[in-house]
Amino acid sequence: MNRKLGIYYWFGFDIDFKERFQIIKEAGFQATSLWGGVDNEINEKKWNMLPDLARKTDLEIENIHIPFENANFIWESGDNFQIYFGEIKKAIDYCHNHQISTGVLHLTRGFDIPKIENIHLERIKNIVYYAEEKNVNVALENLKQYKILDFVFQNIQSERLGFCYDSGHERCWAIHEDFLGKYYSKLTAVHLHDNTGAGDKHDLPFDGRCNWKNIMNKLKDYKGSLMLEVTAQKSRRYKKMCVKDFLKRAFIAGNRLNLL
Repeated sequence: MNRKLGIYYWFGFDIDFKERFQIIKEAGFQATSLWGGVDNEINEKKWNMLPDLARKTDLEIENIHIPFENANFIWESGDNFQIYFGEIKKAIDYCHNHQISTGVLHLTRGFDIPKIENIHLERIKNIVYYAEEKNVNVALENLKQYKILDFVFQNIQSERLGFCYDSGHERCWAIHEDFLGKYYSKLTAVHLHDNTGAGDKHDLPFDGRCNWKNIMNKLKDYKGSLMLEVTAQKSRRYKKMCVKDFLKRAFIAGNRLNLL
């Protein structure tokens, strides 16, 4: 099965957005995904221009990544959750306004989850309810604290609540888990990248120790694009590569995945 290949729009090179999408397309990719908020790199005006820039380059926008810096606010007491909820709602609105089907969401950020109380479940339900109102999918990603997924999927049933499989996170933090086996029926997005298990490097497929034959066998019926979430910033092997060479190597890796 020859699936579409995609790459997250930030892959480690600081170049103009219009040029970035053009280079992605010229490398052979058919899809991309975007960051779901305003940050130091992009202001509100530019952020809202990105979907049109990508589509004018004939790239499909498969999903966005909702900001996650404040994800732990879900689990804290007090009013901080409303800050993160506001960021999530803004990202969901962005999907709705720009006809993007899915926002990928982190529920935690590198910490031990406290005892789960009803207030936490209600907060996550409110996120899902808002996504339902806007007809946008929210895809929960497997992270370091991955056991939260069982709790959420068991307690919240919604056609708008899905799963984003992250190969690198599985290899780095939960090598003995079978996320695709457990949550395949909810799969709405994938983040494909590699590492050796010694850190979340976001390397190109086949440059680490992910079992790609096994992964691709489980993804054989997946209809979405094979979205690479890779960066040239974290590994020395890519430091001296120019942007076009990195994307060429990324596209070759994607094609190898398609052949498995």
